[in-house]
Amino acid sequence: MLRVGNLTGVPAETRPSITWADANLREDMLAFGVAAARAEFTPYAVEYAPTTGIMELSIGMHPFETGDKVSIAEGALAFTCASDAELPDYPNGRTVLYHPRTTDGTAFGNLLSVLEVSPTTITVNVGISTETSDHTFVAATNNSVTVAGKTGVAEQVVDYVNDEFVNFTYDIDKCARDVKLITEGVAKDIALTTNYNSVISGISYLRANASKVQNAMQKTITVAAFTKLKELITATATTAGNATLATTAGNSVDTVISLFNNGGVAPALSFSASADADRTTARTLIQ
Repeated sequence: MLRVGNLTGVPAETRPSITWADANLREDMLAFGVAAARAEFTPYAVEYAPTTGIMELSIGMHPFETGDKVSIAEGALAFTCASDAELPDYPNGRTVLYHPRTTDGTAFGNLLSVLEVSPTTITVNVGISTETSDHTFVAATNNSVTVAGKTGVAEQVVDYVNDEFVNFTYDIDKCARDVKLITEGVAKDIALTTNYNSVISGISYLRANASKVQNAMQKTITVAAFTKLKELITATATTAGNATLATTAGNSVDTVISLFNNGGVAPALSFSASADADRTTARTLIQ
């Protein structure tokens, strides 16, 4: 499935509208938290210089650093070339070509070093092209940029459990799913100044259909996994540039751990002080 290029240059993920002073940092934390929960990305804009091979991929907030290795799936990036004849049956009136392909010696099937990063882009060298006219990005295959040696927090927590508790048998897919949901919930709570998602994540483990993880052995290991998640999320928040956010992120995971481990009455839901009267009433009724 192809994702049509975003002509505005704005990441395709929907972000909340926030008005307080540190809005940009909180918004970035939301996107960064979601990004940290995965290791595959979909470019929404691509700039390619055929004479140098330098390609800048806009993928939204990401955890990458210079020197990391990435790969681009075969035929994942669609381009048109300025030198192509005008053909009315094709997008932009030109033939669409898909890269990388077998003739692309540098990028096809190889790991590419990240040369530069910005908060929402990575730059790599995919090799020069004999077609030196302007290349215009059209679309990208979903999750076509993947990372070598740097995984999302879900995979890191699973690896931790597997390494620390060698003989433990559990549902790896559900563990990874839960870690991703908790991670995204923490990021959303920070962005929206609430504890709603973390409280919901915690009390979800008190339902009857979650009783399996409440047996003594699995409960201990699950708490250890959540504690590892707290360590990773706190590091992510610190990377985002604010120690206060790191503390808040850690507290959010602690809420999940406390509810899972101890049960009892969930903390009162809290929301931004700027909420209007109707929302405050709705909150009270929900509680």
